[in-house]
Amino acid sequence: GYSALIYNTEDDPLREREALEMLKKRRADGAILMASNIGCEWLLEYSNHYPIVQCSEYDPQVDIPHVSIDNYLATQQAMEYLLSLGHRRIAIISSENEYNSTSLRLKGYKDTLEKHGITPIEDYIRYASRDYSFKSGKLKAEELLSVTPRPTALFCISDTLALGAISSAKEMGYRVPEDVSVVGFDDVEHTTMLHPYITTIAQPCYELGKQSVHLLYAEMTQGKVIPHQLILEHKLIIRESSAASPMLD
Repeated sequence: GYSALIYNTEDDPLREREALEMLKKRRADGAILMASNIGCEWLLEYSNHYPIVQCSEYDPQVDIPHVSIDNYLATQQAMEYLLSLGHRRIAIISSENEYNSTSLRLKGYKDTLEKHGITPIEDYIRYASRDYSFKSGKLKAEELLSVTPRPTALFCISDTLALGAISSAKEMGYRVPEDVSVVGFDDVEHTTMLHPYITTIAQPCYELGKQSVHLLYAEMTQGKVIPHQLILEHKLIIRESSAASPMLD
């Protein structure tokens, strides 16, 4: 059988390379990478010699097996939902990181607005910290809710950012969802710890991990595997933090 080693690289490419060196030293037989920042050349170098699978986050420029959801489609679904509630002033709290999921979610946001004849407004786009912190979610929501005209909905690319946004809205005297709707992404446990419970896009976290292990095992025992790419189903979970757009001038 196999044992699992968990290595927290803390978003540091040097620590990631250090972890992958375990493959060279035969201290590990394969690796599952999440949110890799190591870069294309390093990824290709390691994947040419060792079994590697990318889980959730992946680099589209590198031909390595990966398991993920369709972040672009998921964002479109969240945006279509907000638009169906009558929202037209929809802002986004994105992130300053370079992850593929981040760029796909931002693109999904912009493209859906344009599909409905709404030009994305730069004042409605904010970039939170790389790690999606609660504090940066609060800060960026405060900035957005101070814009004139104020957005009636905030789409946050993570649930932690959404929690920060709700906290900021409440501190500024706005009711969620009566004055401003908030939608998150991921469906982590704390989305239902405090009211309002957060409307969000759910990722199948258990299945992402399970299928990544299956792919890695196949690579270790059979060589290159097919299918090379697995896209799992997401789900829009409608809760208390979203409602019809308020009537504003």
